[in-house]
Amino acid sequence: MTNKSEKSFAMANVISRIFDTPVMTLGIFLIFLIKTILLKEKIGIILSSVILLWNLFIPVTYFLILYKSKKISDFDISRREERVKWFFALVLFWMTTLLLFNFFEVPHLIFTFQLWLVIFGITNACITVFWKISGHAMLSVSLVLWLTFLVNKIFFSLLFVFVPLIIWARIKANKHTLSQLITGSVLMFFITLFIWYFMIFKS
Repeated sequence: MTNKSEKSFAMANVISRIFDTPVMTLGIFLIFLIKTILLKEKIGIILSSVILLWNLFIPVTYFLILYKSKKISDFDISRREERVKWFFALVLFWMTTLLLFNFFEVPHLIFTFQLWLVIFGITNACITVFWKISGHAMLSVSLVLWLTFLVNKIFFSLLFVFVPLIIWARIKANKHTLSQLITGSVLMFFITLFIWYFMIFKS
């Protein structure tokens, strides 16, 4: 590997870690949370804590336990068979959060976020049974679209800058093929568009 290739590989891994799936998931939740607050809808500290606990903190803790016990080989979960168990575990955590919503008065936007997250998890888990797909690509597209729908249309331009950057990083780091990345991007584009149309635009 040449010096230039080594630098590109290192940069790709840095980008992958900065925009890792928990980071982008948290970013998307914050978009929904801020929009909810701006609309002057009530979301209490307890509900926010439940969402963060079951959607992020418990899954990340579980991931670290799996990684430390060597049940997951690396931070990118490169082996597809390891991904299957992990993604179905995520679906369990995220559906638990959705069930816990029965005990709270949940703002419409927050419910939409959780529904999107569950659908993302189920889609990812089911596809991973047969084929490896990129969660980074899927979430990067969703992040851009939710910024566009809930903040400002100008963010749509990031679809042609940010998403290609993530795709480049995942290819350069040898984590995914171009077909896995494009499939994840296109699939999540339509899933996010579908949820926005029926849960927010049409509501």
